[in-house]
Amino acid sequence: MINGIQNDFPIRQVSAAKSIEPKAVDIDETSEPAQKNVDEYVPSEEKEPIGLYEIERDEQGNTALKFDAPKAETDELADKSEQTTANTDNVDCEIKTLKDERNALQRALRSASPDEAEELRKQLEQVNAELALKDNDSYRKANTVFS
Repeated sequence: MINGIQNDFPIRQVSAAKSIEPKAVDIDETSEPAQKNVDEYVPSEEKEPIGLYEIERDEQGNTALKFDAPKAETDELADKSEQTTANTDNVDCEIKTLKDERNALQRALRSASPDEAEELRKQLEQVNAELALKDNDSYRKANTVFS
């Protein structure tokens, strides 16, 4: 009994191992030595970009989003790109004309007789209303000429 465990198994003596004789192997001296099974680095060809986004880290450790654009797409975009200019000169000219007209009506209104003043006020209100419609960003955007 070992530490409270009863051992009922008979103990047999192991006979001495039979002697093993090495086998003779014929080695052809002209043949190349057998290659060992080891890993070998084989550089792969560069992968063709397929248009994927990847998150990478830059030199400072910040994350950056990189787009792997296919070469054919970027070449086509470069060939198709055109320069466009937005021109708002016509709108600016209209607004300047209306402001000049408003200033002229205000000067004329100061020196006008009471009968003429009523007609000048109506014209001034009309110019102010038109100026309020045209002197804003939405009117400029709607009337921009692209070339």
